[in-house]
Amino acid sequence: MKKVMALAIAAVAFASCQQNSFKILGTAEGYQDGDTLYMSDVDANPTDTIIVKDGKFKLKGRADSVELGIIFSQKNPNDAVLFFKEPGTIMLTLTDDPATSHVSGTAANDGMQELTSQVNEYEARILRLSEAFIDTMLNDAKRQAIVSEYTKIQKELTHLFYRAAEKNIDNEFGFFAITNLVPHMEPGKVRSLIDKMPERFRRRPQIKELESTLASAEAAEAGQKVGDFVLLTPDGEEMSIMSEVRKNQITILDFWASWCQPCIKEMPFMVSLYEKYREQGLQIIGISLDEEHESWVKAIKKQGMNWPQVSDLKGWNCAAAEALQVKTIPHIIVLDQSGTILRRGLRGQELETFLHRHLAIKQ
Repeated sequence: MKKVMALAIAAVAFASCQQNSFKILGTAEGYQDGDTLYMSDVDANPTDTIIVKDGKFKLKGRADSVELGIIFSQKNPNDAVLFFKEPGTIMLTLTDDPATSHVSGTAANDGMQELTSQVNEYEARILRLSEAFIDTMLNDAKRQAIVSEYTKIQKELTHLFYRAAEKNIDNEFGFFAITNLVPHMEPGKVRSLIDKMPERFRRRPQIKELESTLASAEAAEAGQKVGDFVLLTPDGEEMSIMSEVRKNQITILDFWASWCQPCIKEMPFMVSLYEKYREQGLQIIGISLDEEHESWVKAIKKQGMNWPQVSDLKGWNCAAAEALQVKTIPHIIVLDQSGTILRRGLRGQELETFLHRHLAIKQ
């Protein structure tokens, strides 16, 4: 009986060890026998050295918790592949092109690879748009068409991230996606993902922190009223945002900065929009995330932004940006005369269509 008990205990211990173990089986394209690869955590702290043999490499270890890791080459900095170190057999392919490196074999890694492959396709589209945009022979209509296509791609990517998080809601990639990829989405959508998460994930501090952030973000969603902000004009005079909002049927809060190239590229469209609709009750208030007064003023003059401009020259610490949960620029928030948020995040033709319909109704 004692021998049977000992064997049973040994079997349980072995099973436990197996459950927490991981194995990496990798292929290193273009590498020779004896070449060295390294594994590190996401903070670039090396944890293991790996030797290539016959174009392949392997590594075994324990994964008591799931962590992100990187296998890379110091000799070829572009050769790197990101993966989740979790129990199971992880299949890696390391190449000199990050777009063709590959990871699979476990739930989190399969989920990450699926999204990565899809994002690579979008990056190629964005690159083509960027190359087309710098063509000096483009007219305004073609330039605006490129901006509209870029806006469409951004929306598609947002939906892609949401679907990836939802599909992997019960594994570590889903947790990673929710805490790193989707927090800039509409708060309601992020909260719907959190509600679907397993309880073991929802108890984590990162989710508690995200829920606190969501509470603040929900106060800045469509249908909510914005509070007043007093910021400085380029001349150093104080201006109450709400005092200007109350004068107009529709006010656009345009968050931008002189160093933000996408913001600058959209300014000709904003100028034309202002000229077209200002007599119908439109106002624009530019809220700059600049930190240097001279750069801010030069950009205003160069771009012909003939609408009120304010800033506290605190960059991303701008009081209005923090209160209204502005995480990226350019970012537009559309207000009615009472200061209620009608829409946010509109750009290009979508913005003009919204203004045309709303101001037409108000006439």
